[in-house]
Amino acid sequence: KDGDFDWRFDFTGDEPNPVVNDMQLGRLQEGTCTFLGRRENFRELVRSYDLVINPTWHETFGMAAVEVLAAGVPLLSTRTGVMGRIQPEGPMLVAPRRSDELAEAMSNLEKNWRLLDFDVAGCQERIQRQFLVEATAQRWDGLFEELLK
Repeated sequence: KDGDFDWRFDFTGDEPNPVVNDMQLGRLQEGTCTFLGRRENFRELVRSYDLVINPTWHETFGMAAVEVLAAGVPLLSTRTGVMGRIQPEGPMLVAPRRSDELAEAMSNLEKNWRLLDFDVAGCQERIQRQFLVEATAQRWDGLFEELLK
């Protein structure tokens, strides 16, 4: 609805033990956060969402975030792993460990949802160009050809 952004947070994985990681979920309205457990059908799951948020602090690669964009779903992510090479700088990419930037980006999404260009197609193209096996094999073939000259 116009002017009424319905935030709901679903997490893959299990609900954390509050003794180890107290996310203070009790402060939220019942049903706002759901822990879905491990999901085998990740691609189908993410395609049921309008947006996925990846607020991770550290990633060596970031496969789940890459899979979200490859599935065609807009992603608000931190600049971790390979996200800086896939997601263009702008409203959908924030610094890790900067909750103020993440909150500002979420507020921007809420205010400008219908106006934002998420560049999902561009992200998909960058994923294909940089990370698909065929593209990597072609680059290696080219390198080997150069070495043999």
